Order: sequence, then structure tokens, then C-alpha cells
Amino acid sequence: MRIEVPYGLKTASGNIRLSKSIQMIVPRKIEPLDSPSQKIIRAIGKSSLARAAFSQRSDMGSVVIAAPRPEEFPKVVEAVKAVLDSITTAGIRASEVTVLLADVLTKSSAQEDVLAQFRNALPTNTSIEFHNWKDGSTTSYVGTTPTGCTPIHINTKYLQADLKIAIGHSLPDMVHSITGVPYTIVPGIASNSTACKTRMKAMKESPSLLNARSSVAVDLMEGSSLPKPGIAMDFITDYSGNISSLVVGELGSVWQKNMERSKMVMEVDCSLRADVAIVSMGGSPWDRTLYDALEGLFVSTKVTREGALVILLAECGSGVGPESFERLMRSSTSAETARAEAQRHFMVGMEKVPIYWEMLATREFVIMSELDDETVKEVCHAIPAESLQAALAYAEKVQGIDATYAIIPYGKFTSPINESDSS
Repeated sequence: MRIEVPYGLKTASGNIRLSKSIQMIVPRKIEPLDSPSQKIIRAIGKSSLARAAFSQRSDMGSVVIAAPRPEEFPKVVEAVKAVLDSITTAGIRASEVTVLLADVLTKSSAQEDVLAQFRNALPTNTSIEFHNWKDGSTTSYVGTTPTGCTPIHINTKYLQADLKIAIGHSLPDMVHSITGVPYTIVPGIASNSTACKTRMKAMKESPSLLNARSSVAVDLMEGSSLPKPGIAMDFITDYSGNISSLVVGELGSVWQKNMERSKMVMEVDCSLRADVAIVSMGGSPWDRTLYDALEGLFVSTKVTREGALVILLAECGSGVGPESFERLMRSSTSAETARAEAQRHFMVGMEKVPIYWEMLATREFVIMSELDDETVKEVCHAIPAESLQAALAYAEKVQGIDATYAIIPYGKFTSPINESDSS
């Protein structure tokens, strides 16, 4: 059987010779009905909260639109432009608007490219800037989350805006369970200390996908709700980028609605426990680094047995990921040592390392990427493969010619569920 899966901007292909069972695990694809701009303008028009806010345009001194980066939401530039069009149509001047881009791990070398995308699409008198999470002077304390007792510091310009608009893109996430509007605010425009404390919670519980009850998801929801309420806009897209849901309104209700709608699009029933999994994040921009692509490995554990072989296809054109992540991957030898070292001096990026070691303890990983072989061996503690066919040949050698296979071509958009899932 010939298979093809996304790999960066290309595809990787190979042939499985024999197998007892081959299962494709693919989330729903949505038929596009109209453009994102049309959806946004219509959704804003239906929102009583948005209509009320825009009607008070004479009292507006400043407007801040908090938005994710394009690598987290490829349609974000189009979304921000449509929001800005709605704002200016209501009589609010573009010069009063600041687009504040959430930023926790973006390298400075990539920021100019991102800013250029927005500058080319938006009016020249609209301010566009990245949130500086490393500079504590850019944030202000707004309170402590009731459940997790996490001190929350959020971008001061956002807090002081007369009108706050937050845009989110709901996706499964092995650290935060789900992203969306809360993720844009915390950790997106929060302080380094807030981001660290939130992520440290992920190391104290088993990861889960699309679970609103996880301690990290609760922390994000509570923390992002502490500022004076604004307008929340939350998108769900399928793996092709088609918008399946857009909800506009109050943050809590918007997020809850899209949590359930995310499950409808991304959850896939799967009782298979395969011997071999072939997993891709869905190509660019989801496989820019190994840090990003670990999500796919976590998804694969839901459909494989202990002792299985997992083949990860991730281009990793931007390398391993955050320096803190790579350093801890090199220095740790188990989930326990990674967790202990991270707790002594936690930095954003370390939170995924204990999860990786826990997966590696029960499965063998083969990685096809642009990383050099030494990095795959020394940092990832995995087997490098120059092609998908080479990885399949190794799988046949160690798992046998009659092994069962699970193929996950869109790991970022897939949440497998089976009878053992309690959430």
C-alpha cells in the first residue's frame, strides 16, 4: 500500500508491503462555505456584545486586538483585517487600533517576517507590535486564579485599552489541553513568570487533549478572564484551513462553545492499538521544530500499544526548538530527571521534556526531518531516517511483516478517543 503524508510544504511517501491492518486516522474536513472575512463580519453583526461595544465609538480612546501568530493560526492576518474593517466601518479610526501579537517562543529573526505580513494587509496608521514577554515592565498584575492560585500578569496596553478584542484558534494541545482565546491571553500576552507557572502545572498531571477540566486549561480560562471583559473571537479550522466554527462574544461562553465544537471536528473514534504508527503534524507551519512536532508523538500514543514503533515525519526547518527545551533534552535521562531539573530552574520550553521521556519509555521513535543525524540521536534519543521508505523498512525489520499500522497525517488536528479515555 502506498501512503503519502504532509512534510513541511511537501509530502513524504512510501510503501507498506504487508500488514494485518492499516487504519487511517483522519479528522473531519469541512466544506468551505464562504471567505473568513465574510464569516467574521457576519459573526460580529450577530454578537450583541460586539454591537454594543462598537456603538460607543465616541468614547473609544484606544482599541487593542490581541491575536495569535501566523504559525499558530495561518488565517490570522485575514481575520485581523476583517475585524479592523468592522471597527473602522463602525466609525473607530484605524490609528486608534493596536494589533498586539501573542509571543512566547518566536525567535527575533522571524518577527520581521510576521510584521511584514500584517503591514502589507493593514492600514499604515495601525500600530502592530509583538508582546515582549521577557520584559516584566510591559505587564501588570491583575489577580490570582481562584483554582490554581497562579499570579497573573498581562500586557499593560491590553489592560488599559478602552476596547479589548482577543482572537483565538482552538486546537488540541498536549500541554494546555486546548488553545483558543484563553491561550492568546495567557500565556500569549502574559509575563514570563505567569507563563512559567502555568506550564509548570503541566508537569504535575497526565497530558490530555480537549479536556476543559485539566488544571492547565482551568488556569488559562481563569487567568484570561481576570481583565475587564472585552470581545472574544474564537476560530476552529479543519486540517485544510477551512473555518468550521467562529463564535463571537463573552470569553467564557465563546471558549466553552468552541471546546465542544472542536471535539466534533477533531475527535476520531479509534479502538486500534497498532504495532507501528506513522504520524505527521500536517506539514507547515505545524512541524517547524521538534518542540512543535512532539504533539504528533503524543497523539500516536493513543493509537499504539506499549512497545510500538512510531515514525514521526516533521521537517523541523527551524531546528529543535527553544534553547531551554534542547538543553534539557540533552541533559536529562528520564522523565524523573527532566522533571527534577525543570522544577529547580524552570524556563518556558522545558514543560514538554518530561512528557517526551514518558513516551520514549514505552515506545521507540524514528524521526524523518531536516535535523542532522547526531541531533536526532543525541537530543531526541531516536533513530534518524532519511526517507519514509527507510523508516518503513526499519519498522518491518523490528515489528515484522504482519505488523498493524496506524497512519495519522494531520496530528495537530487529531484527537483519538477510545474506551480507555475517561475524559
